[in-house]
Amino acid sequence: MSDRVRIGDLLVAAKLVTAAQVEEALASQRDSGRRLGEELVAKGFVTEFQLTQILSNQLAIPWVSLQRIEFTRDLLNMVPAEVANRLCVIPIYMRRVRSAETLYVAMDDPTNEAAIDELITTTGLPVKAMVSSPSEIRHAIRVYYLGGAPQVHPPERRASRHPDASPAAQETVSIPKAPPTGLGETSLPASAEEWETGVQGPPESVAKTIAQAPPPPSAA
Repeated sequence: MSDRVRIGDLLVAAKLVTAAQVEEALASQRDSGRRLGEELVAKGFVTEFQLTQILSNQLAIPWVSLQRIEFTRDLLNMVPAEVANRLCVIPIYMRRVRSAETLYVAMDDPTNEAAIDELITTTGLPVKAMVSSPSEIRHAIRVYYLGGAPQVHPPERRASRHPDASPAAQETVSIPKAPPTGLGETSLPASAEEWETGVQGPPESVAKTIAQAPPPPSAA
């Protein structure tokens, strides 16, 4: 069993925004070109912290800080700069999952199924998403892709890439149903090892940045 969710629906259900505010953001994003989450933040309807917090808790996806991630050139080359910038995503590490090399990426909106599908086609690899704030991802893209990082760590491994896929519509993803906690939220694993059985843990630099998001504020 799985549910199909949208980022706007998650925020409305958490009483962080109203349906009318989501509709307003959807209408204005056609002109601004921003993604829905960024548009809601730009309008002051929700903070980046609240946005990242609710996605991490409700989708049971680890929340990762990019400040101490060891980005390698080979890793960055797996996702072209244009794709990373357009999708607001950055690769953070590779790990073996049930005998398959899997690319882990930081995304501001892991409900963007089309973005994940495009990354799978672009890299030729299974892709797993972690949550990070839009501003942190944009900053990392500017530094490591567009501005040239002062130091990029030596390559660790290589992977082949498939040709880019054409962009598609976004906003929904299938997610597994998880047993609810007493607060009605899905339980968030404290580390990538607990995220999925059979997953090799993340590098130490990544493990230090993975955090369990605090519970969302109680509805008034």
